[in-house]
Amino acid sequence: MNTLMLAAVALAGPVQSSDLNEVLLLPGDTLITPAGPKEVLNFGGPIAGLDGGWITGATLESPSGISRALVGQPAGALNGPIVVFRENSTVGGVVQLFVGAPSMWNGQFAYVASQAGSSGTIGSAWLDDQMLYEEGDSLPGTSLVWSQFRNTFITTSGTVLIDGRLTEAGGGIAQRALVEWPGGQIRLISGGHLTGIPQAVNGLSDFSVSPNGSHVAATATVEVSARRAIVLDGDVLTFSTGEIAFGRRTVPASIGAAVGMTAKWDGVGGPRVNDAGDLAFFGVLDSSSGTVVVRNELPVQGPASFGPLVGMDRDGATLTRSFIGLRAAIENAPVMGLNAPIDVDRDGAADPGWEFRFSAVPVFAGANPDAPTVFSTNLMTPAGTGIFGIVAARPFRIDAPVCEGVANSTGRAGQLVASGSRHASGNDFTLQAFQLPPGASGYFLMSESSGLTVQPGNSQGNLCLGGSIGRLAHQIFAAGPGGTGLATVDLAAIPQPMGSAQVLAGETWFAQTWHRDSVGGVSTSNFTSAVSVTFD
Repeated sequence: MNTLMLAAVALAGPVQSSDLNEVLLLPGDTLITPAGPKEVLNFGGPIAGLDGGWITGATLESPSGISRALVGQPAGALNGPIVVFRENSTVGGVVQLFVGAPSMWNGQFAYVASQAGSSGTIGSAWLDDQMLYEEGDSLPGTSLVWSQFRNTFITTSGTVLIDGRLTEAGGGIAQRALVEWPGGQIRLISGGHLTGIPQAVNGLSDFSVSPNGSHVAATATVEVSARRAIVLDGDVLTFSTGEIAFGRRTVPASIGAAVGMTAKWDGVGGPRVNDAGDLAFFGVLDSSSGTVVVRNELPVQGPASFGPLVGMDRDGATLTRSFIGLRAAIENAPVMGLNAPIDVDRDGAADPGWEFRFSAVPVFAGANPDAPTVFSTNLMTPAGTGIFGIVAARPFRIDAPVCEGVANSTGRAGQLVASGSRHASGNDFTLQAFQLPPGASGYFLMSESSGLTVQPGNSQGNLCLGGSIGRLAHQIFAAGPGGTGLATVDLAAIPQPMGSAQVLAGETWFAQTWHRDSVGGVSTSNFTSAVSVTFD
């Protein structure tokens, strides 16, 4: 993918391997297992590992029969073969019939399995070879028992959050719940009430667990009306102005300003939360006002051609996809389009005749821009037939962190993200600042050196660039209602104090954003986080 924009573009010169969409897994592929080679019959969408890599459940076939397996690629091994992490087997005397719904971190795997019980097949939740719970087990300190297991979320804190259903020991309605192991703490459960909503919650979905497990978000469905609400850490999301994220309730003015009208939520969903507690979700506005992606009470996009929200990274940068076709954007910069070239045989060159189907809806691994950009989608073969596959694209973020920003008047530190291509000759490079004060003016800074100057010129923040620092002053921006600013950077002419410089392969450049601010009515300035990009 030389230039991943929404419209088709001409490729200048040969496509380089790191800009290709590389097909990782197709039905009919052969995988090597301890029992010998097996053919892949089908598989699910990929889930990103918390420290890299990806995993999914698959059905395998060999002359000895059919098995279920957890397959993928470990952290740092996207250039290697697809690995069979484990198959259903006999573990501690338990004969596993099925394994799926996996998550992974640091070489450990949480997953859901099924096995034969006294009255039929029963489900269970596992961490590697340890069974955590099985259907019929009591939840410690409660009168509830497990009646179903649906999903697992392993965390960097060593816990596992289990998505399933709990039922009163004497019978009753099974309630959807998210339970933490070890300890059995119920982090979320349906059947109760949320602040400001008189009706009971009769359903939970769209669970999002921060990597360290400290924050949990979900979409709650309210009985009778089937209206939906965004839940964060056990209660409905309440905005600082008092409104709640709930269907048919008023949209906060900070978000309504982005659509130029007073609106109500027609629907909300797809929440994403990170370790810092940043929360983003996707909302549909009434009166045909369109859609909006909201992060920390401000609109990221909307109304826009992108959406819904499919992910948020460590810094709060959002990843969205279009309703129609395979298009994706990080923040407000498109990073992927239907025209992207495809490498099926993984030889580093595009294979003619392979295309993304126009109706393809990508499912991104972990939905995390700073995880491996792995997704499942429908492909069109040269023969014109459709096939489902797992594909790796170039990274949606191409930067590495240099320093954190200092909180601005929004109460949060401004962030910077770099996207595009690391190939200097491709001249495809975008900088985006976000979590800025809405309306604040600013510009981007670039240098070949890092540094540290604390509060230069009485700024509230710190300058993390050194050496010769160039200002992209010809691209001064005013942050929009969502507190964002964007610049497409010409790598052939980076402004520098003594003229301009061309970015060459092998060079590392550093970038940061300066912006105006006001604290307590006093004019000041601040800086976002700083990032580095190494070009090839």
